[in-house]
Amino acid sequence: MAKKSSAASASAPAPASASASAEPPNADAERLRLAGNDAFMTEDWERAASLYRESLSIDPASKNSAKVYSNLRAAEAELPDDENASIYWLACGANCCEADESDGYTLGNLREALRSATRAQQCRDVGIFGPDTDAGGSYGSLCKIVCEHYLTETNDSFILPQVCITDRGKSTTLELGNKIICRDFGRLIEEEQKRFADYQQEKDDTLFDEFEAEHGEAENQGVPSLTMLAIRSLHKAGYDYAKGERDPSSIILKAMQDQKS
Repeated sequence: MAKKSSAASASAPAPASASASAEPPNADAERLRLAGNDAFMTEDWERAASLYRESLSIDPASKNSAKVYSNLRAAEAELPDDENASIYWLACGANCCEADESDGYTLGNLREALRSATRAQQCRDVGIFGPDTDAGGSYGSLCKIVCEHYLTETNDSFILPQVCITDRGKSTTLELGNKIICRDFGRLIEEEQKRFADYQQEKDDTLFDEFEAEHGEAENQGVPSLTMLAIRSLHKAGYDYAKGERDPSSIILKAMQDQKS
């Protein structure tokens, strides 16, 4: 589980940026940002995070968006583990990649989002939430490709250039600045999804084999017939003439003998 910081250690929400080059904030997005700040100050972390996400979904490229992202990250740090925490972090990372340079997202922001997504994925309890259906999606692939492009870069503080996803008919390219970093992004996503599906199936098969080894081989009887359902009903009802019997002829014979006696 994620380590929780105390409420007293949570700092106040970051103030809005005064960058003159970015577009002025959308009125609805700004209203949601301010409401998120109010919720943050009262330590209502879930409401604050929800309001910040909604604000970013309306206006991800205003002069305040970098601060909203920072406040969202601080609020989410106070939340308990969530089954969707990984995809939330990957979405934040994808927003860093696709945002305009004036938003000020750095390579460090992207790497931190990717690390947080990985930690959330490792903490996710499959026994509680079931298989992760978000794995192998476009958000994670986009973040990983951009990070791998800067694999040898030691300076994480430089501003990320905007990523462009371009449909070229037969393929979809991923471009960073003026450089193509992935020539067929659509095919990559399909391969990632197939790889994850194969991994999940192999994992399920392994667990099933271990279960059979411990409890015996399962008998595949297919769809039960109407006769078999009737026999099961007699078993559940507790009739003596049906106990231990699976053959309908034997049950009928025993029932007739029981009536005669």
